[in-house]
Amino acid sequence: MAPPLAIAPIASAAVFGLVSSNWSTAQVAAITAIAVLVLVGWPLIFLMLDNGRQGPVTRTVVGLACGAAPFAAAVVSGVVGLYARSSDLGYVRWVLGYGASVPYFGTVPWPRFAWLLTLGMVSGVVTMWMGAVVAAAATRDRRLTPNAPTLP
Repeated sequence: MAPPLAIAPIASAAVFGLVSSNWSTAQVAAITAIAVLVLVGWPLIFLMLDNGRQGPVTRTVVGLACGAAPFAAAVVSGVVGLYARSSDLGYVRWVLGYGASVPYFGTVPWPRFAWLLTLGMVSGVVTMWMGAVVAAAATRDRRLTPNAPTLP
């Protein structure tokens, strides 16, 4: 399950960099995605596997959580940064009335932020299900060749 989870954030960041034509943005996106993978994704996956909960509902919920986590962290960080710089809750409310405050990018209008959040959550669900497909294929391959030699 780890290879799809490690590849997906990097591929998403590369696509984001191509779309935005800004490689520094892609680098920030890749670093953020890998940090979320390590801090949120893997703990949720290990919790899922340790408790024996690998059903479709659990995979979908974990994928949604992994997809939404970077965006939630970005908004929380942006709000904390706004308040730390201005010490004025009125200003923070005013900015949040316009859009999501995201560090490094500025204020993103709410409809665009919602679209990015939706894409992130879809990406998380697809990644979780790809991990299941890869695991099922590996299990099927081992059953088809039970006497195959293994590498030391």
